[in-house]
Amino acid sequence: MTDLICLNLPYEYPFKINNFSRPSRSPSKTRGGTLYYPVSLSLMTSYAKRFGFSSRIYDCITDDYSVSDVLKIVEKHKPKVVVIDTSTPSFVNDRIISDMIQERNKHTKVVLVGRHVTYAPTESLKSCKKVRVVARHEFYSQVIDLLEGKDLSQVDGISYRDNGNIVHNKDAKFIHPDEMGFISKIYKSQLSIKKYFYASIRNPYIMLLAGAYSCPYNCSFCNEYQKGNYRHRSVDNIIQEIKWIRKNLPYVKEILWDDPTFVVDEIFIKELSEAIIKNKIEMRWSCMTRANISYDTLKVMKESGFKTAHIGLESSNQGSLNAINKNMEFDSEVEYLKRCEKLGIYNHGCFIVGLPGDTKESVKATIDKAKSLPALDSVQVFPLIPTPFEDIFNEESKGTIWRYLIDNNYLTTRDYSKWLKPNGLYNVVVNYPHLSSKEIEELVERFYRSFYFRRGYIWYKLKQSLSSYQELKRNVRGFKTMVSK
Repeated sequence: MTDLICLNLPYEYPFKINNFSRPSRSPSKTRGGTLYYPVSLSLMTSYAKRFGFSSRIYDCITDDYSVSDVLKIVEKHKPKVVVIDTSTPSFVNDRIISDMIQERNKHTKVVLVGRHVTYAPTESLKSCKKVRVVARHEFYSQVIDLLEGKDLSQVDGISYRDNGNIVHNKDAKFIHPDEMGFISKIYKSQLSIKKYFYASIRNPYIMLLAGAYSCPYNCSFCNEYQKGNYRHRSVDNIIQEIKWIRKNLPYVKEILWDDPTFVVDEIFIKELSEAIIKNKIEMRWSCMTRANISYDTLKVMKESGFKTAHIGLESSNQGSLNAINKNMEFDSEVEYLKRCEKLGIYNHGCFIVGLPGDTKESVKATIDKAKSLPALDSVQVFPLIPTPFEDIFNEESKGTIWRYLIDNNYLTTRDYSKWLKPNGLYNVVVNYPHLSSKEIEELVERFYRSFYFRRGYIWYKLKQSLSSYQELKRNVRGFKTMVSK
């Protein structure tokens, strides 16, 4: 018997999708073949062990487990609690499989977690036939409470069904990130590290958090668990984990920090970078961040092994940036990229097509601008992907993209099973009077073709590939995946 099972489920309903990257902020089958680690589930697995509970994580995507396999795994372990990650595009699939698990394991508490159920707990529970519990936001303390046998009414941070009624308990307190334990140990003992891939960095890679899934900014399209705040681990705690990785996972080529905005406190980042240098840790690393980092901070980051920033540029149209409360001037982002070019730092630029304020002309202008930006090694382009926000959480939903789309009748469907195509790529679910869903889809395709299949970029990648075998491997795999879409 195992106390806790954490599941990153297969995607089989309404059709099978291989390599579906559920933990991504844009859950789908990515064009570049990127597969995210199940970071939150791995942290939960680690945290439960610190309380003396036996815990296992199964990534059914990377290990290609079927629904039948999952049912057998749960029946074998007979867990007290099963934690299942969800996302909006996979929610119908996740709900169906979760109900199957709960139906066959009546003495197990099946708990749904993730951004989708965090912001739409009532809708989520009403659509489930058997599952009774949703853990909102960060879910770690909630799961420990359930493992300890607390009554549902006494568990902060959950929503649950009680005799046909949906009950929302008060939010749980957040846990300091230093208390979570090293998820790299869970990766080594329970996951297949070499199966994870990130197109814009060297592989095998490992995905870590320097803090928590929190961000001090308040972009209206974003669905992070906590906004307006930022919590990070201590420098010593992070250094000890990096040392452990170097000793126990010597084949890992790069660390990717998956914090929503890695560089919030530049003093902290400088201290961390200087500690890496002082401890003579040779490890290439990358991060998710905003394009507003000073030259001095970038310089010490580079000296400590920093190579690639994953930045949300979204659009070159300032009106579109203002419409999503980005709180960033595009010209400032260009200046940041110039600093990166001077230091030899790569950038993976993320763009969104279909923002409020976008027009066909403004998106075409963004495409043209992207091709001329310095230090932009690769791009990721998605149609606007809204996260459902319920009216019961009215304060949280104010100013979100979801409310804007619903209030103006711009959403084409609320049937989440239709948010992905059979090939795993996104269906466009936004339709404006001035910019149709078909035009948005066409512009996404045009963006990719225009950026990647131009003579200057191909020549740049050829020269980069000749610089090292690792760059060659990264570029060949990314190109093969891109052209197969």
